[in-house]
Parts: sequence; structure tokens; C-alpha cells
Amino acid sequence: MAQKAYKALRFVMRVLKKGNWNTKGLTHKSMLRPILEYGAAFWDPCREGQINALDWVQRKAAQFANDTRAS
Repeated sequence: MAQKAYKALRFVMRVLKKGNWNTKGLTHKSMLRPILEYGAAFWDPCREGQINALDWVQRKAAQFANDTRAS
């Protein structure tokens, strides 16, 4: 799940490199969060490394969505 979410994040980052913060935030909520929430609820990561991988992708996506320097 973390790898799938990271691939989606990289795609969004490429496409919306110069987008405004509102568009980035909406994309984060509609494309990336469902993947991560599904991974957390269904997959139920039991190892700390798996949990850290999901959290890392979530933090990167949130940083990208809230980055105002790129616009």
C-alpha cells in the first residue's frame, strides 16, 4: 500500500508541480488519502516498519499539499 500511495504521490507531484495550494490539497484529499486510509484500515499494518512507511508517505503528501513556495 505504501508503494502504491508513493507512486500516486509522485504522479501528482509531477502533474501539479506549479499548481496552487487549493488544487494540491483537493488532489491530496481525493487521490492519496483514500489509498492510505484503505491501507491502514484493511491491511492493518502490524510491524513498525510498515506503519512508518505509510506515515512517511502521508507526511510527504501533506507537505506537498501545503507547500506555498511552489505556486
